[in-house]
Parts: sequence; C-alpha cells; structure tokens
Amino acid sequence: MTNAIPHYRPNWVPLAGHQLRVSGVCFDAVRIQGVRGEQVAADLIEAADGDAGPVLCEAVGFRWMYFLLEPGAARAHEWPLGVQRFGGAGNRTVTYNGIPALDGNT
Repeated sequence: MTNAIPHYRPNWVPLAGHQLRVSGVCFDAVRIQGVRGEQVAADLIEAADGDAGPVLCEAVGFRWMYFLLEPGAARAHEWPLGVQRFGGAGNRTVTYNGIPALDGNT
C-alpha cells in the first residue's frame, strides 16, 4: 500500500524494503519496551499534533518502540529508568536499527 500523503524521505531511509543503519551516525535512538513504549508514542504523537518524527515499532517479541533523534541527542538528556539509548559519543558498542521504506509492504 502506498501513502496518499506526500512526505519527506531522509537519505538514510531506503526506497524499498529494509536496511540496517548504525545508531549515532544519521540518528540516535531511544527505545522503550511494550505497552509503556506504545503509550509514550501515542502521547508524543498527540502532543506533536501528529508530527512526532520517526518512530519504529517492533511487531513481534518484546514489541520495542524506537524513537529516532538527532545524532548526539540521546546522550544529551537524562532518561527515565527502563529507557535505553543508542548512539552518541562515548558509546562502546555499535548498534543497528532496521529502517523500513516509507512505502510498500515494509
């Protein structure tokens, strides 16, 4: 299915399918598990009047919600207990996020 509303596609979003992207390069990410993450996403979307920015949802398993931020932003803030951050300076591990295309069956 194709979105009827035209949208901006950052260069790190694939044209089709999925691609892995390293956190901390084009974006940082924070993730929250399950129902709590879903509630945070709903609250953020409502507060932003529908323009909350990129949010990724894991449909199976732990149902993580990933909130993508500008590079460096994850380390620039204190986060509540249970929120994990990926990317930013001083991070000793490399993490990847699976980024789906904006259109198609992804």
